Amino acid sequence: QPTPIRLQGLHGTRIVQIACAKQHNAVVSAEGEVWAWGSARYGRVGIEDVFEIDLPTDPDDEMEVFQPMPTRIDALVGQRVVQVACAAYHSLALTAEGEVFAWGSGRFGL
Repeated sequence: QPTPIRLQGLHGTRIVQIACAKQHNAVVSAEGEVWAWGSARYGRVGIEDVFEIDLPTDPDDEMEVFQPMPTRIDALVGQRVVQVACAAYHSLALTAEGEVFAWGSGRFGL
């Protein structure tokens, strides 16, 4: 997609911060919610048991499952997130209270 298009799925949510990695993305809303999409492998977009839900797979890698639309990370509801970061296999969120939440692969520690 060479021409920028408006991201679908956030339904008018005001976004204040964006983070990107090679295979997933996350945003923080003005209300402090985190939304993520992209590769759901390793839990990096906050979805558990990705192989038990009906999400599209990559035809070149059947183990790669995608969440194509931004999805709110419900585990962070009630936390006022001010910043999010995405890495290769995990994501991090910083709250207004200075707490850090991590999710995704813990292979190298979280």
